[in-house]
Amino acid sequence: MRVWTGCAALLLLMLSGCGKDKGDGETIAAKPPTDQVYTCSSDSECRVSCESPGNCCGQGCECTNVYVEAEYQAFRAENTARCTADDGEKCDVYSCAKPTHKTIATCVDGACKGKRVPLTTMNDGYFGAVDSPDPLACTTADDCIGNTLPTENGCCNAPTSLGVYNQSYRAWLSSWRTKNCQAVTCPPPPNPSQPDECAFEMQCHEGRCANSCAP
Repeated sequence: MRVWTGCAALLLLMLSGCGKDKGDGETIAAKPPTDQVYTCSSDSECRVSCESPGNCCGQGCECTNVYVEAEYQAFRAENTARCTADDGEKCDVYSCAKPTHKTIATCVDGACKGKRVPLTTMNDGYFGAVDSPDPLACTTADDCIGNTLPTENGCCNAPTSLGVYNQSYRAWLSSWRTKNCQAVTCPPPPNPSQPDECAFEMQCHEGRCANSCAP
């Protein structure tokens, strides 16, 4: 019995020394788990980070870790104190593809959660994403249409922003909305007013869609 007890103690001692040492370029020595429970009451109390507790390198191409702000500040202070410049030099270098989505932090039932959303832009009043076509490129006037323009969320059209774009952009926008706008309810439009006829008379001028209204 004493032999087995001694072996068990030796095994536990050996296991307690396992793990990666500080400075291996990936993680630092593990710390005992904490009983601290972090909760949130609003999205503003949550943050997205590439950093994680006990890790000197963090994530590579996309940051998806989500924490309560107080939790993040606590472990970041510990990481800063324990990680060295040598640790950072040993971190992996990533070759990342152009991102199409990002993670945003939300507070759900008192816990910070990550939500992946598409990366979008607003350029010259036109909503777009990584894979969106040039909204004004054209070869003939038949490529162009007059319509209201998408709002910043991409899911709705602004009822008073009549503009011009091409058929390819309209097809892309329809496909994008099918994938990303299922949970969005657009507000009802106001009473319509009749726009000038020139707003729907299309022309392709030097490869760009335009209407026939005077500039």
